[in-house]
Amino acid sequence: MLSSLVFSCSTSQQGRGVIVQSFKSVNDYIKKVKKVDDIIRECGMMLDGLDALLTYPLVGEMVAEGMDSEVLQATQQQGDLFETSAMFSGLLGSSLLILKPNPLVLALEKYSCFRTLPNFPDVRTSDAESCFALLQQGLHRCQKLVTTALLKVLRSPKRSSAVGWMAAVVSLNEGRTGPRFKRGEGVAGACSDGYMVNFCAVILELCKPFFTGSPSGPKLSLISPDYPSSPFSRLDLHGEPCFAQTIISAEERLKTGPARFSPDGSPFKFVCECFYVAQRALHVGLIPALNSFTTILSDLSKEIAAEVPDRNEKLLKELNALYLLTGTCCLLDPQLVQEASQFYITQSVWIIHILEKCSQEGGTREAVEERQRKVMSGLPEFCVRDMTVWFRVVVLMRPILLQGLQVCRSPGT
Repeated sequence: MLSSLVFSCSTSQQGRGVIVQSFKSVNDYIKKVKKVDDIIRECGMMLDGLDALLTYPLVGEMVAEGMDSEVLQATQQQGDLFETSAMFSGLLGSSLLILKPNPLVLALEKYSCFRTLPNFPDVRTSDAESCFALLQQGLHRCQKLVTTALLKVLRSPKRSSAVGWMAAVVSLNEGRTGPRFKRGEGVAGACSDGYMVNFCAVILELCKPFFTGSPSGPKLSLISPDYPSSPFSRLDLHGEPCFAQTIISAEERLKTGPARFSPDGSPFKFVCECFYVAQRALHVGLIPALNSFTTILSDLSKEIAAEVPDRNEKLLKELNALYLLTGTCCLLDPQLVQEASQFYITQSVWIIHILEKCSQEGGTREAVEERQRKVMSGLPEFCVRDMTVWFRVVVLMRPILLQGLQVCRSPGT
Protein backbone atom coordinates (compact mmCIF):
# COMPACT_ATOMS: atom_id res chain seq x y z
CA MET A 1 0.00 0.00 0.00
CA LEU A 2 2.79 2.42 0.93
CA SER A 3 4.59 1.52 -2.28
CA SER A 4 1.50 2.43 -4.32
CA LEU A 5 1.16 5.72 -2.43
CA VAL A 6 4.79 6.64 -3.11
CA PHE A 7 4.45 5.82 -6.80
CA SER A 8 1.23 7.83 -7.04
CA CYS A 9 2.89 10.84 -5.39
CA SER A 10 5.85 10.63 -7.75
CA THR A 11 3.66 11.15 -10.82
CA SER A 12 2.69 14.76 -10.11
CA GLN A 13 4.27 17.93 -8.80
CA GLN A 14 1.60 18.17 -6.12
CA GLY A 15 2.18 14.58 -5.05
CA ARG A 16 5.93 15.07 -4.78
CA GLY A 17 5.22 18.11 -2.65
CA VAL A 18 3.19 15.92 -0.28
CA ILE A 19 6.25 13.76 0.42
CA VAL A 20 8.39 16.82 1.16
CA GLN A 21 5.64 18.24 3.34
CA SER A 22 5.55 15.02 5.35
CA PHE A 23 9.14 15.70 6.42
CA LYS A 24 8.30 19.29 7.30
CA SER A 25 5.27 18.21 9.34
CA VAL A 26 7.35 15.84 11.46
CA ASN A 27 9.95 18.56 11.93
CA ASP A 28 7.28 20.99 13.08
CA TYR A 29 6.11 18.43 15.63
CA ILE A 30 9.66 17.87 16.90
CA LYS A 31 10.03 21.60 17.48
CA LYS A 32 7.10 21.44 19.90
CA VAL A 33 8.73 18.77 22.07
CA LYS A 34 9.83 20.57 25.22
CA LYS A 35 12.58 18.16 26.30
CA VAL A 36 15.22 16.49 24.14
CA ASP A 37 14.94 13.32 26.22
CA ASP A 38 11.29 13.06 25.12
CA ILE A 39 11.98 13.10 21.37
CA ILE A 40 12.02 9.34 20.92
CA ARG A 41 9.01 8.77 23.20
CA GLU A 42 6.86 11.47 21.59
CA CYS A 43 8.11 11.34 17.99
CA GLY A 44 9.51 7.82 17.63
CA MET A 45 6.64 6.46 15.53
CA MET A 46 6.74 9.45 13.17
CA LEU A 47 10.50 9.09 12.74
CA ASP A 48 10.04 5.38 12.03
CA GLY A 49 7.43 6.35 9.44
CA LEU A 50 9.90 8.62 7.64
CA ASP A 51 12.47 5.82 7.77
CA ALA A 52 9.93 3.55 6.09
CA LEU A 53 9.31 6.16 3.38
CA LEU A 54 13.03 6.42 2.73
CA THR A 55 13.26 2.74 1.83
CA TYR A 56 11.64 3.58 -1.52
CA PRO A 57 14.06 4.82 -4.23
CA LEU A 58 11.54 7.28 -5.66
CA VAL A 59 11.43 9.12 -2.34
CA GLY A 60 15.10 10.01 -2.73
CA GLU A 61 14.34 11.86 -5.95
CA MET A 62 11.44 13.70 -4.34
CA VAL A 63 13.56 14.73 -1.35
CA ALA A 64 16.17 15.94 -3.86
CA GLU A 65 13.59 18.26 -5.41
CA GLY A 66 12.86 19.64 -1.96
CA MET A 67 16.56 20.25 -1.42
CA ASP A 68 16.88 22.10 -4.73
CA SER A 69 13.96 24.32 -3.75
CA GLU A 70 15.48 25.07 -0.34
CA VAL A 71 18.83 26.02 -1.86
CA LEU A 72 17.12 28.44 -4.24
CA GLN A 73 15.05 30.01 -1.44
CA ALA A 74 17.99 30.28 0.97
CA THR A 75 20.16 31.88 -1.72
CA GLN A 76 17.47 34.50 -2.29
CA GLN A 77 16.89 35.00 1.45
CA GLN A 78 19.30 33.98 4.24
CA GLY A 79 21.07 30.87 5.51
CA ASP A 80 18.87 30.53 8.59
CA LEU A 81 16.05 29.34 6.31
CA PHE A 82 17.53 25.85 6.70
CA GLU A 83 16.74 26.02 10.42
CA THR A 84 13.45 27.90 10.35
CA SER A 85 11.39 26.32 7.58
CA ALA A 86 13.30 23.56 5.78
CA MET A 87 12.75 19.80 5.60
CA PHE A 88 15.24 18.98 8.34
CA SER A 89 14.83 22.11 10.46
CA GLY A 90 13.48 20.34 13.54
CA LEU A 91 15.71 17.30 13.22
CA LEU A 92 18.89 19.36 13.07
CA GLY A 93 17.62 22.21 15.21
CA SER A 94 17.05 20.03 18.29
CA SER A 95 19.81 20.93 20.72
CA LEU A 96 20.61 21.74 24.33
CA LEU A 97 23.24 24.38 23.62
CA ILE A 98 22.67 27.64 25.48
CA LEU A 99 23.41 30.73 23.41
CA LYS A 100 24.00 32.96 26.40
CA PRO A 101 23.70 31.88 30.05
CA ASN A 102 21.24 33.92 32.08
CA PRO A 103 19.05 33.16 35.12
CA LEU A 104 15.96 32.59 32.97
CA VAL A 105 17.35 29.42 31.36
CA LEU A 106 17.46 27.72 34.75
CA ALA A 107 13.67 27.74 34.83
CA LEU A 108 13.20 26.20 31.37
CA GLU A 109 11.71 22.71 31.34
CA LYS A 110 14.16 21.87 28.58
CA TYR A 111 16.98 21.77 31.15
CA SER A 112 15.13 20.10 34.02
CA CYS A 113 17.03 16.87 33.36
CA PHE A 114 20.21 18.61 34.52
CA ARG A 115 18.73 20.60 37.38
CA THR A 116 17.25 17.47 38.93
CA LEU A 117 20.55 15.57 38.98
CA PRO A 118 21.69 14.64 42.51
CA ASN A 119 23.65 17.42 44.25
CA PHE A 120 23.22 19.90 41.37
CA PRO A 121 25.26 22.06 40.74
CA ASP A 122 27.97 19.78 42.19
CA VAL A 123 27.12 16.88 39.89
CA ARG A 124 29.07 13.63 39.97
CA THR A 125 30.68 12.60 36.69
CA SER A 126 28.83 9.27 36.63
CA ASP A 127 25.44 10.99 37.02
CA ALA A 128 26.28 13.50 34.29
CA GLU A 129 27.41 10.76 31.90
CA SER A 130 24.17 8.81 32.42
CA CYS A 131 22.16 11.95 31.68
CA PHE A 132 24.27 12.70 28.59
CA ALA A 133 23.69 9.19 27.20
CA LEU A 134 19.91 9.55 27.48
CA LEU A 135 19.88 12.96 25.81
CA GLN A 136 22.32 11.98 23.07
CA GLN A 137 20.09 9.06 22.18
CA GLY A 138 17.39 11.49 21.05
CA LEU A 139 19.85 13.77 19.23
CA HIS A 140 21.47 10.83 17.45
CA ARG A 141 18.07 9.54 16.33
CA CYS A 142 17.37 12.86 14.62
CA GLN A 143 20.83 13.00 13.06
CA LYS A 144 20.51 9.43 11.80
CA LEU A 145 17.29 10.19 9.93
CA VAL A 146 18.90 13.14 8.12
CA THR A 147 21.90 10.95 7.27
CA THR A 148 19.56 8.29 5.87
CA ALA A 149 17.75 10.88 3.76
CA LEU A 150 21.01 12.26 2.36
CA LEU A 151 22.28 8.77 1.56
CA LYS A 152 19.02 8.00 -0.24
CA VAL A 153 19.48 11.07 -2.45
CA LEU A 154 23.19 10.36 -2.94
CA ARG A 155 22.31 6.89 -4.23
CA SER A 156 19.72 8.26 -6.65
CA PRO A 157 20.17 9.96 -10.05
CA LYS A 158 19.86 13.25 -8.13
CA ARG A 159 23.14 12.89 -6.21
CA SER A 160 24.22 16.42 -7.11
CA SER A 161 21.21 17.83 -5.23
CA ALA A 162 22.41 16.36 -1.93
CA VAL A 163 25.96 17.64 -2.31
CA GLY A 164 24.67 21.03 -3.44
CA TRP A 165 22.34 21.23 -0.44
CA MET A 166 25.18 20.45 1.97
CA ALA A 167 27.43 23.02 0.31
CA ALA A 168 24.68 25.64 0.45
CA VAL A 169 24.07 25.10 4.18
CA VAL A 170 27.77 25.69 4.77
CA SER A 171 28.30 28.60 2.38
CA LEU A 172 25.14 30.53 3.26
CA ASN A 173 26.03 30.41 6.96
CA GLU A 174 29.60 31.67 6.62
CA GLY A 175 28.65 34.81 8.54
CA ARG A 176 29.23 32.67 11.63
CA THR A 177 32.98 33.00 11.04
CA GLY A 178 33.07 36.73 10.32
CA PRO A 179 33.17 39.88 12.43
CA ARG A 180 29.37 39.95 12.78
CA PHE A 181 29.44 36.70 14.78
CA LYS A 182 29.44 37.52 18.48
CA ARG A 183 29.89 34.96 21.21
CA GLY A 184 26.68 34.51 23.10
CA GLU A 185 24.68 36.23 20.37
CA GLY A 186 25.37 34.44 17.09
CA VAL A 187 24.68 36.35 13.90
CA ALA A 188 21.39 37.47 12.35
CA GLY A 189 20.38 35.46 9.30
CA ALA A 190 22.55 32.45 10.15
CA CYS A 191 21.72 29.10 11.70
CA SER A 192 22.33 28.54 15.40
CA ASP A 193 25.20 26.67 17.04
CA GLY A 194 22.86 23.78 17.79
CA TYR A 195 21.74 23.36 14.18
CA MET A 196 25.26 23.63 12.77
CA VAL A 197 26.76 21.17 15.27
CA ASN A 198 24.10 18.60 14.38
CA PHE A 199 24.72 19.30 10.70
CA CYS A 200 28.44 18.66 11.21
CA ALA A 201 27.66 15.36 12.93
CA VAL A 202 25.67 14.26 9.87
CA ILE A 203 28.39 15.29 7.39
CA LEU A 204 31.06 13.50 9.43
CA GLU A 205 28.97 10.34 9.31
CA LEU A 206 29.07 10.54 5.51
CA CYS A 207 32.86 10.91 5.65
CA LYS A 208 33.49 7.76 7.69
CA PRO A 209 34.10 5.45 4.71
CA PHE A 210 37.26 7.35 3.75
CA PHE A 211 38.68 8.00 7.21
CA THR A 212 42.26 6.82 7.67
CA GLY A 213 42.17 3.27 9.00
CA SER A 214 38.83 2.37 7.40
CA PRO A 215 38.71 -0.43 4.79
CA SER A 216 38.16 2.20 2.10
CA GLY A 217 40.85 4.58 3.37
CA PRO A 218 42.72 4.42 0.02
CA LYS A 219 39.93 6.64 -1.36
CA LEU A 220 42.00 9.57 -0.09
CA SER A 221 43.73 9.58 -3.47
CA LEU A 222 40.43 10.86 -4.91
CA ILE A 223 40.73 14.13 -2.95
CA SER A 224 42.16 16.80 -5.23
CA PRO A 225 44.01 19.88 -3.93
CA ASP A 226 42.67 21.70 -7.00
CA TYR A 227 39.07 21.62 -5.75
CA PRO A 228 38.94 24.87 -3.70
CA SER A 229 39.94 27.07 -6.65
CA SER A 230 38.11 25.09 -9.32
CA PRO A 231 35.11 26.63 -11.14
CA PHE A 232 33.36 23.33 -10.29
CA SER A 233 33.80 23.81 -6.55
CA ARG A 234 30.49 24.12 -4.70
CA LEU A 235 32.02 26.11 -1.82
CA ASP A 236 32.51 29.86 -1.50
CA LEU A 237 36.25 29.78 -0.80
CA HIS A 238 37.28 32.75 -2.93
CA GLY A 239 39.49 35.10 -0.92
CA GLU A 240 40.34 32.58 1.82
CA PRO A 241 43.97 32.85 3.02
CA CYS A 242 45.97 29.76 2.07
CA PHE A 243 49.28 28.24 3.16
CA ALA A 244 51.17 29.66 0.19
CA GLN A 245 50.78 33.13 1.77
CA THR A 246 48.27 34.14 -0.88
CA ILE A 247 44.51 33.76 -1.18
CA ILE A 248 42.38 31.17 -2.92
CA SER A 249 41.12 32.54 -6.22
CA ALA A 250 37.72 31.25 -7.37
CA GLU A 251 36.00 34.44 -8.41
CA GLU A 252 34.35 33.12 -11.57
CA ARG A 253 32.09 30.62 -9.80
CA LEU A 254 30.64 33.33 -7.54
CA LYS A 255 28.99 34.91 -10.58
CA THR A 256 26.75 31.91 -11.17
CA GLY A 257 24.27 32.56 -8.31
CA PRO A 258 22.39 29.54 -6.89
CA ALA A 259 23.73 27.40 -9.74
CA ARG A 260 27.19 27.54 -8.13
CA PHE A 261 26.05 24.87 -5.67
CA SER A 262 25.22 22.40 -8.47
CA PRO A 263 27.72 22.93 -11.32
CA ASP A 264 27.27 20.79 -14.42
CA GLY A 265 30.02 18.46 -15.55
CA SER A 266 32.05 18.41 -12.33
CA PRO A 267 35.11 16.12 -12.65
CA PHE A 268 35.37 15.65 -8.87
CA LYS A 269 34.26 12.47 -7.09
CA PHE A 270 31.92 12.46 -4.09
CA VAL A 271 34.80 11.64 -1.71
CA CYS A 272 36.57 14.83 -2.75
CA GLU A 273 33.49 17.02 -2.44
CA CYS A 274 32.40 15.49 0.86
CA PHE A 275 35.89 16.03 2.31
CA TYR A 276 35.91 19.73 1.50
CA VAL A 277 32.29 20.25 2.56
CA ALA A 278 33.07 18.61 5.92
CA GLN A 279 36.23 20.67 6.33
CA ARG A 280 34.30 23.89 5.72
CA ALA A 281 31.31 22.74 7.80
CA LEU A 282 33.53 22.22 10.84
CA HIS A 283 35.01 25.69 10.31
CA VAL A 284 31.60 27.34 10.01
CA GLY A 285 29.70 25.17 12.48
CA LEU A 286 31.54 23.20 15.14
CA ILE A 287 34.60 25.39 15.75
CA PRO A 288 32.73 28.71 16.31
CA ALA A 289 30.36 26.88 18.68
CA LEU A 290 33.30 25.36 20.53
CA ASN A 291 35.07 28.73 20.78
CA SER A 292 31.94 30.36 22.18
CA PHE A 293 31.52 27.56 24.71
CA THR A 294 35.08 27.68 26.04
CA THR A 295 35.22 31.49 26.14
CA ILE A 296 31.91 31.93 27.97
CA LEU A 297 32.77 29.08 30.33
CA SER A 298 36.07 30.80 31.13
CA ASP A 299 34.25 34.08 31.77
CA LEU A 300 31.85 32.35 34.15
CA SER A 301 34.73 30.72 36.02
CA LYS A 302 36.47 34.07 36.42
CA GLU A 303 33.24 35.62 37.68
CA ILE A 304 32.88 32.89 40.28
CA ALA A 305 36.51 33.31 41.39
CA ALA A 306 36.15 37.09 41.76
CA GLU A 307 35.09 38.37 45.16
CA VAL A 308 32.01 40.50 44.58
CA PRO A 309 29.91 41.51 47.59
CA ASP A 310 26.14 40.88 47.73
CA ARG A 311 25.98 38.64 44.68
CA ASN A 312 23.96 35.42 44.42
CA GLU A 313 26.71 32.79 44.61
CA LYS A 314 24.26 29.88 44.34
CA LEU A 315 22.69 31.25 41.17
CA LEU A 316 26.06 31.86 39.55
CA LYS A 317 27.28 28.35 40.33
CA GLU A 318 24.08 26.83 38.97
CA LEU A 319 24.42 28.81 35.74
CA ASN A 320 28.02 27.71 35.36
CA ALA A 321 27.13 24.07 35.99
CA LEU A 322 24.21 24.13 33.54
CA TYR A 323 26.28 25.79 30.82
CA LEU A 324 29.10 23.28 31.31
CA LEU A 325 26.75 20.29 31.26
CA THR A 326 24.80 21.35 28.17
CA GLY A 327 27.92 22.27 26.22
CA THR A 328 29.71 19.06 27.15
CA CYS A 329 26.68 16.99 26.18
CA CYS A 330 26.42 18.49 22.68
CA LEU A 331 29.95 19.56 21.75
CA LEU A 332 31.90 16.77 23.42
CA ASP A 333 29.52 13.95 22.62
CA PRO A 334 31.72 10.80 22.35
CA GLN A 335 30.44 9.99 18.86
CA LEU A 336 31.07 13.53 17.61
CA VAL A 337 34.51 13.68 19.23
CA GLN A 338 35.55 10.38 17.67
CA GLU A 339 34.40 11.30 14.19
CA ALA A 340 35.67 14.90 14.19
CA SER A 341 39.03 13.68 15.49
CA GLN A 342 39.19 10.96 12.85
CA PHE A 343 38.41 13.55 10.19
CA TYR A 344 41.25 15.82 11.30
CA ILE A 345 43.65 12.87 11.50
CA THR A 346 42.63 11.87 7.98
CA GLN A 347 43.13 15.46 6.81
CA SER A 348 46.66 15.46 8.25
CA VAL A 349 47.52 12.17 6.55
CA TRP A 350 46.19 13.55 3.26
CA ILE A 351 48.24 16.77 3.50
CA ILE A 352 51.40 14.76 4.14
CA HIS A 353 50.50 12.49 1.24
CA ILE A 354 50.10 15.29 -1.32
CA LEU A 355 53.32 16.99 -0.21
CA GLU A 356 55.27 13.73 -0.42
CA LYS A 357 53.80 13.11 -3.84
CA CYS A 358 55.35 16.39 -5.00
CA SER A 359 58.75 15.13 -3.83
CA GLN A 360 58.33 11.73 -5.43
CA GLU A 361 57.80 13.29 -8.84
CA GLY A 362 61.50 14.19 -8.81
CA GLY A 363 63.33 17.15 -10.29
CA THR A 364 65.37 19.88 -8.67
CA ARG A 365 64.72 21.15 -5.18
CA GLU A 366 63.29 24.32 -6.68
CA ALA A 367 60.92 22.30 -8.88
CA VAL A 368 59.71 20.24 -5.90
CA GLU A 369 59.16 23.38 -3.81
CA GLU A 370 57.24 25.01 -6.64
CA ARG A 371 54.93 21.99 -6.92
CA GLN A 372 54.41 22.03 -3.16
CA ARG A 373 53.72 25.77 -3.21
CA LYS A 374 51.11 25.25 -5.92
CA VAL A 375 49.44 22.53 -3.88
CA MET A 376 49.44 24.68 -0.75
CA SER A 377 47.92 27.61 -2.65
CA GLY A 378 44.66 25.69 -2.67
CA LEU A 379 44.76 24.67 0.98
CA PRO A 380 42.91 27.10 3.29
CA GLU A 381 44.75 28.07 6.45
CA PHE A 382 41.72 27.48 8.63
CA CYS A 383 41.82 23.71 8.13
CA VAL A 384 44.94 23.28 10.28
CA ARG A 385 44.09 26.11 12.67
CA ASP A 386 40.71 24.52 13.38
CA MET A 387 42.36 21.17 13.98
CA THR A 388 44.63 22.61 16.67
CA VAL A 389 41.67 24.33 18.37
CA TRP A 390 39.71 21.08 18.34
CA PHE A 391 42.39 18.84 19.81
CA ARG A 392 43.40 21.43 22.41
CA VAL A 393 39.86 21.59 23.80
CA VAL A 394 39.29 17.83 23.70
CA VAL A 395 42.63 17.09 25.39
CA LEU A 396 41.84 19.61 28.14
CA MET A 397 38.22 18.61 28.73
CA ARG A 398 37.66 14.99 27.68
CA PRO A 399 40.98 13.33 26.79
CA ILE A 400 39.61 9.86 27.49
CA LEU A 401 37.55 10.12 24.29
CA LEU A 402 40.75 10.12 22.22
CA GLN A 403 41.75 6.68 23.46
CA GLY A 404 42.09 4.22 20.61
CA LEU A 405 42.67 6.90 17.97
CA GLN A 406 45.96 6.91 16.10
CA VAL A 407 46.93 10.56 16.48
CA CYS A 408 50.55 9.98 15.41
CA ARG A 409 51.82 8.61 12.15
CA SER A 410 52.90 4.97 12.28
CA PRO A 411 56.49 4.17 11.23
CA GLY A 412 56.70 3.28 7.58
CA THR A 413 53.39 4.91 6.59
